[in-house]
Amino acid sequence: MATITPHTTKLFLYGWLTYNYFIRQKLVKQMNPITAILFFLLLSFSPAIVAQKIKSKGIPYIRNYTVGEYQAYTQNWAVTQDNQGVMYFGNNSGILEFDGVHWRLIQFINGGRVKDFAKDSQGTIYVCGRDIGYLQKDTLGQTRFVSLQDQIPPSCKKQAFWQVHVTTQGVIFQGRNYLCIWKNNQMKVIKPPKNQFSSSFYLQQQYYIQVVGIGLFMLQQGQLVLMPGGNLFDKTRLRVMFMLGNRLIGMAGGKTFYYTPKKLFEVYHWGTYLDTFIQKSELYSYTRLNSRHLVLGTRNKGLVVIDTSGRIIQHLHQGNGLQNNRVFAMASDNQGNLWAALNIGLSQVHPYSSISYFGKSHHIHSKVHNVTLHQNKLYLATSKGLLQTQWKTSRHLNQKFSKASKGLKNFQMWDILSSNQELINTYNHGILGITPDQERKLGPFNYNTWRLLSYQNLVLAGTNQGVALFKKTSQGLKYSHFIKGFSEKVRYMTYAPSSNTLWIGRLYQDGVYRLQLNDSLDSIVSCTLYTTAHGLPSSKHNKVLQLSQTQVLIGTSDGFYVFNKATNRFEPKKNWNKLLGKNKRVLWAEQDSLGNVYCQITEHDQVAQSFIQIVLLQKQPDGSYTLHHKPFTALRGRLRNYNDDIHILNNQEVMFTIEGGIAHYDPTIPQPVHQKFQTKLHKVELIGQQDSLILAGGNTIEQPAVLSYNTNNIRFSFAALFYAYAEQNEYQYQLRGFDKGWSAWSKTTQKEYTNLPEGNYEFRVRSKNIHGDVGQETLFCFEVLSPWYRTGNAYAGYGLLLMLLFMASVKSYSWRVIRQRNRLEHKVQLRTAKIAQQKSFIEIKNKELIQQQDEIVAQRDLIELQNEVLKSSHLKISQSLRAARKIQQAVLPFAERIHPLFTDYFTLYRPKDVVSGDFYWIEPIDDAIFIAVADCTGHGIPGAFMSMMGCALLDQIIRINGIHNPAQALDTLHSEVYRVLQQEKSKDRSGMDIALCKLEKQPEEQTKVTFAGGKRPLYYTNSNCGKIRELRGTPKSIGGWQRQNISYANQTLYLPAQSALYMCSDGYTDQNNPQRQKLGQECLQYLLERICKYQMLKQKYALEQLLDEHRQGEEQRDDILVVGIRL
Repeated sequence: MATITPHTTKLFLYGWLTYNYFIRQKLVKQMNPITAILFFLLLSFSPAIVAQKIKSKGIPYIRNYTVGEYQAYTQNWAVTQDNQGVMYFGNNSGILEFDGVHWRLIQFINGGRVKDFAKDSQGTIYVCGRDIGYLQKDTLGQTRFVSLQDQIPPSCKKQAFWQVHVTTQGVIFQGRNYLCIWKNNQMKVIKPPKNQFSSSFYLQQQYYIQVVGIGLFMLQQGQLVLMPGGNLFDKTRLRVMFMLGNRLIGMAGGKTFYYTPKKLFEVYHWGTYLDTFIQKSELYSYTRLNSRHLVLGTRNKGLVVIDTSGRIIQHLHQGNGLQNNRVFAMASDNQGNLWAALNIGLSQVHPYSSISYFGKSHHIHSKVHNVTLHQNKLYLATSKGLLQTQWKTSRHLNQKFSKASKGLKNFQMWDILSSNQELINTYNHGILGITPDQERKLGPFNYNTWRLLSYQNLVLAGTNQGVALFKKTSQGLKYSHFIKGFSEKVRYMTYAPSSNTLWIGRLYQDGVYRLQLNDSLDSIVSCTLYTTAHGLPSSKHNKVLQLSQTQVLIGTSDGFYVFNKATNRFEPKKNWNKLLGKNKRVLWAEQDSLGNVYCQITEHDQVAQSFIQIVLLQKQPDGSYTLHHKPFTALRGRLRNYNDDIHILNNQEVMFTIEGGIAHYDPTIPQPVHQKFQTKLHKVELIGQQDSLILAGGNTIEQPAVLSYNTNNIRFSFAALFYAYAEQNEYQYQLRGFDKGWSAWSKTTQKEYTNLPEGNYEFRVRSKNIHGDVGQETLFCFEVLSPWYRTGNAYAGYGLLLMLLFMASVKSYSWRVIRQRNRLEHKVQLRTAKIAQQKSFIEIKNKELIQQQDEIVAQRDLIELQNEVLKSSHLKISQSLRAARKIQQAVLPFAERIHPLFTDYFTLYRPKDVVSGDFYWIEPIDDAIFIAVADCTGHGIPGAFMSMMGCALLDQIIRINGIHNPAQALDTLHSEVYRVLQQEKSKDRSGMDIALCKLEKQPEEQTKVTFAGGKRPLYYTNSNCGKIRELRGTPKSIGGWQRQNISYANQTLYLPAQSALYMCSDGYTDQNNPQRQKLGQECLQYLLERICKYQMLKQKYALEQLLDEHRQGEEQRDDILVVGIRL
């Protein structure tokens, strides 16, 4: 009976996916049923047919590993992979071991470089370089190098070995002067006929080696035999040899040679650019990707992927992704990734991916917004103009983009439309039509234009001022008119010609518009705004999609919604949304001609961090859809969430605009099929113990580990042996016997457990790759022993001890009872006598207490009298303070005085006590207005006295004495305060910090602002800019004895109308919250930048709200004054 294995299932899946694709492409439509079945079976059992396509367009994903990551020498010479899936690299420092997470260096006993690896059928990896030997796991599962140096003659030990091959004649280690053949635990040595050995190869069970000055030899029955025609390579060194069909191909000296037994070696011409490439490059290494593709590595030009016909499919070098052009070795891992050992570092290449990239190496240096094909050229709309490149060509090597339009050299481009012979482009100043002969402006408007929509002979353009209509003519696109009745910004739209209906979405604005047009399409008959009241899940983030002219489809914050004309409401598109899942926001979607829908959505992982993802809703023959996401996981982290990143060129090519360029997707390359990979336990170790390693590099041990109770702290390190986008691998673990269930998926690669109780445990770990495939689970069993005091012997001892204690306690209790009874009788006699004595003492104390009570009553009457006197004094003081407040408020400017001067202003005035030490002063004089805001020393009554004196002195100096220069006025104010308070004698520092402005109207609605300040700034904002700017005052207070004599300085501004000025004391920014943190000047400036466009009264409310939220009920610590004026 036949058995269906996982491998068989995978083969059928391969065949079904490819067969389904060919059906969708209508390539097997004419097949009869028998032919179709045979074709399906051929595909199912020939997965190489569907997996061997390698893209020539774009650059595949390349992951470079630097010296800083693997912490060894720069040069790497060899690559291999063991049967478990761990990668090994030959480095100048030794053998590098890599499991996708951890790097480890394995060195020879005497050090030295590693030049080559070879693996036999049992999985043993042989190593050569400064030493020879093989890799072996030790008892802990850690890989060790086992040397064979003691098996070779002393004369061979002085040389280095370059290459190693596993052959039918044994394992051959090749050096310059010797061949060492290891077989059946014996070493045989062969010397060259003369001179030295050069390169060696093992092809189709035949070992070839080149001898310098003689030619190419074969090893036959332990003897070196010169090949017929092999003397052709007596001087030219062979670096590359491989089988092409039944032909032996060699490459040397810039030429290709092929060998047949009849014609010996002859020069072979590929008839492609490969001939030229070989002449100009120095080949060094080679590997075979599959039966149809080879990779050649060079010493100076990177690597090339070629097919068996000699066509160069990819050329990867330092200019487009590799970190170095010298490629010493290459090999593919068991997942199809290509690894390159370079002169500097290591590189991992994904040759089979359906996604490739265009970026800076293709001369794309700005953000790409749209992509289209026009007359065999690919055009990119970027933030710095229009780019182009030849597209439908057989060669895509070193493909570069160039500027397509001189007129749009550095303009922001948005949309592109191919219209007959003309390329239509939208940009920040309208629309431009481009032909090979000319560039012309389309339309009389200069609005920012976002979207183009083509239908038959019409083109609709969405602009910042509505929708413009163009007509297609034989002379090109002609502007017709703007559709009247709608002048909103149009970012997304679709047109339903059967009903003359235009649907418009505005991204961040509310809802979706439905515009009913008249028959002549020049004006709107009706306009309806659809919001959540009409079934949409949200009024924002709704994108009108151009997927169907018969059905209105909206991408929303919760999947796709369609319009139901009968109910005049939007309803979820259930079949699609079920595939997408819940709470998926649709950023954009495009549909190809086969009905497949490419969707750009936002996902949310387990730590609530959103990321952008592309998924494919593939239409099936029965009209249903299936969801596919694996081909697009490579784009994770590179997609943008504010653009329409999907651009379908045709059914075989889809472009995605990404950060740094564009990505090219080929749907004919099958999506990744689940590949088995292991989750490796890299290390199991005890925490805080010497010799703590339990397991290293292996996944299992024969018997469960046994840990004593004092070593019950354990750490597990693990890795997924899946190397494509290894940084995105996630892990899940569980310690059975301790954890209740599996942990959440995370990128953490180690787990610690401390203070584990005694018991049997089983640590389980599994991994998940970027595609969502879960790797094989790994187990590690161990036991934590009980502490000595919880063993069986300990519990037996505890029982015996309890019995002895019980017997002793009974005897002791009886003795204590007798003794205690005698003691109690004696105590009763003593207590009786003592009670009699205490009774007489209490009677005496009672009399004393009565006397003290009388004294307390007298003292209470005196306190009540004093309390009445204090209440009377407090009332008089309160009345005096209220009178002082009225006097102070009368002196300050009130609304009737300020309103004629400013129509939009506010004053935020909060004294700490009844009266305040902060004051503001406003006075119109001639054609100028003087404004002052001051913060006097202290608060309450002392501060109020200072503020009254400050107001009086400002009146005297500016209004009466006529000193209208702000800086001179402050100098005079300083002198007067210094004189009035006699501070020369007292050395008192009392005074005030002040900001003084003089406002003068200027022509063209400008205002001249002259500012002088004493330790207080002026904040202002220009009407054209929302940024708050600051003019700092002179670092000198008004009044007070000071060591330095600094004069106040004027600073002048010319501000347009609607500019804003702000002056304040330090009371606002110095208020504390319950954590004793000040509000701060930066917070005040940040709030003013956000609210400066509002009316001044709203700004006052916002300032008060911020102040109250910050204080959270804390006591006010200083007077508060903030004044805002709109010019």
